[in-house]
Amino acid sequence: CLLSRVSWVQVPPGPPRNYMKLTIIRHATTKANQKRLFNGQYDEDLSEQGFQDLPKIVAKLHNLDIDVIISSTLKRAIQSATPICTDHNITLQTDPRIIELNAGSFTMQPTDSLKDTFGLTMPELLDTYQYDFTDFGGESSAAVKKRVADFLEDIKTIEANHILIVTHGGIVRWLHYLITGEKMGFSENLAVHEYDDV
Repeated sequence: CLLSRVSWVQVPPGPPRNYMKLTIIRHATTKANQKRLFNGQYDEDLSEQGFQDLPKIVAKLHNLDIDVIISSTLKRAIQSATPICTDHNITLQTDPRIIELNAGSFTMQPTDSLKDTFGLTMPELLDTYQYDFTDFGGESSAAVKKRVADFLEDIKTIEANHILIVTHGGIVRWLHYLITGEKMGFSENLAVHEYDDV
């Protein structure tokens, strides 16, 4: 499976666009996931279990008519997407705007380590869609929302009927919210979320 970085071009105004289908999945399991650590932007490989689970998602998506596959630039997302794009004979594209949120000094810490500071575990805090890690060297929910929204607007200019996105739990939340206007909770590894008429 070939790998390329996305390079967006300005699309001039034209007739109303056709709506597309989006399939969004969270990457497979990593060692940090298994240890209940928040890996954030720490760039780790999939765990042995994560690699073992990939044939299941390949089989699940095999019969879908996918035109474009885009993943985060982090290794765990690329490794999750690669066998899918190989199965569909599609060149994998990557985009840094859909990497996981930067939690600063809370990166690679237990997911309940935030309780003393925020009163919530990491999954609970992400479920609020209101967080700010800038004082800890990370980013805010507003910054994450903006980069994900920019990404979503850009992919709407792609001439494709069906795009598959492989990303991270925090980003799955924002994509779902920006598409539907509704909040969602925790997303399991390799969970599949499908959206029509985006």
